[in-house]
Amino acid sequence: MWSAEESLNEKDKSPEGTLRYFIYSFIEHTIKNDPEGYDAIDDFVRGAILTESFYYIVPQNITTKFRSVDVYLDTQFLLRALGWADDSMVRPCVELLEMLREAGVQILCFRKTYDEIHGILTAVARAPKSPSLTPNRPGDVLDFFARKGMTRADIELEIARLDGSLENIGVKSVVEFPEYVTQLGVDEAKLNRFLDEEILGQSEKAREHDVNCLTAIFRLRLGGTKKYIESCDAIFITTNTALARASTKFFNDEYGVSDAPICMADHVFSMLLWIKAIKKRPDLPKEQLVAIAYAATNPSDELWKKYLSAANQYMSRGGISQDDYALLVHTLNARKYLMEITDGDSDVFVQGTVSDILDRIKFDILKDTKEKLKEESWHTLRMRRKVEGFINKAVKAAERAVRVAILSLLIIGLVFGLFLSLSTQFTELFIASDNLVIRGAVPTFLGLLIVATVMNLIFGTRLVGLARKPADAFGVFVRQVLTRHLVGG
Repeated sequence: MWSAEESLNEKDKSPEGTLRYFIYSFIEHTIKNDPEGYDAIDDFVRGAILTESFYYIVPQNITTKFRSVDVYLDTQFLLRALGWADDSMVRPCVELLEMLREAGVQILCFRKTYDEIHGILTAVARAPKSPSLTPNRPGDVLDFFARKGMTRADIELEIARLDGSLENIGVKSVVEFPEYVTQLGVDEAKLNRFLDEEILGQSEKAREHDVNCLTAIFRLRLGGTKKYIESCDAIFITTNTALARASTKFFNDEYGVSDAPICMADHVFSMLLWIKAIKKRPDLPKEQLVAIAYAATNPSDELWKKYLSAANQYMSRGGISQDDYALLVHTLNARKYLMEITDGDSDVFVQGTVSDILDRIKFDILKDTKEKLKEESWHTLRMRRKVEGFINKAVKAAERAVRVAILSLLIIGLVFGLFLSLSTQFTELFIASDNLVIRGAVPTFLGLLIVATVMNLIFGTRLVGLARKPADAFGVFVRQVLTRHLVGG
């Protein structure tokens, strides 16, 4: 299962490389869109994990706990574990650290590894958006920070917090390399040449760091071969599967076969821990497969270099702006289209591929913008309809309240006028009052009664009609006020 992932770090121009891209694209699609189909793949993955674990663990030792093992983590693993990568790459690293803590294993990193992380962050902080500082590979730290829009101040804050961040993920200590001992010496020049031949495209600085870490683990093991991984004293865990395979071959050839390699790929080590774990994490195989699929469906180092070179030439000739360059380098769609056009084969790449990819990205942006505008317009229309509905209800309620109030007053007045016309004694009492208001109430209400009677007899006017016009006028006023405050204009 893992052999496919191991070759992702290498230049692969064979038909198998293209086939691998299609296979992992299918797996990635299945994970996202076909849960039932993935169940079959998951069964196969778990079987492959169990089968491969027997290369490193004898069956009777599956339940044996790790003892006297210090785990030293490589730079890229720590960068992912710290959260500075895409989520699909971060989760498996976090899971491995949690299993190590549960197993009581001491987690460490070398001082040189710490310095390398610090140097990477410092370089990114100096020019986080400079075209001259482009990601070495898709998904690296610079690429992640650029896509997140992190500023220099944000990155400098991460640098200041680095010690605490490492402690938070479980790294107990940052240690120096063990002292050199003549008897435990390794031909570092030979190892350097061997890694140079086996791992294509690795920088001299990165290779020097790997050589120092590998030889340090060899000295921590006192130079002997180890039969059981559960008690191998020290082990170096890396995301670079080519380094794990090459270092194992070198030390086995030079110093004897060791069943517990000095260096192991993180996904293999995770599966060994998972096999041994009492409390299994059901999603770990899936997370490992997602991480491998993510790596397999991203451009290889050689294809990425060709792509960056063409994009840089395109920009230097004035063919694209810096914003266009950022789209080509830092967007996930750019990588997706690069892999679709070339099928992951660097030999298929041509100069015009860059402009083709840029056109596709801009088309996607335009399409997304139109869809967002359409969605926003529908949202605005729905909100406007809700507001208009609220205003209509408020206007009707206001009109109804005004009609009821006017009708109530008219009815009270008419009833009172009718009562005055029928009761002479009561009328005389009002007229005899010293209060002008009370004394004037009699003719007022009698006049109201006479006017209402005449209008009803001659014009057919009803009390409801008298109340409707002022109610409608008040409703227009309420609508204008609410529209001005809730809708605007």
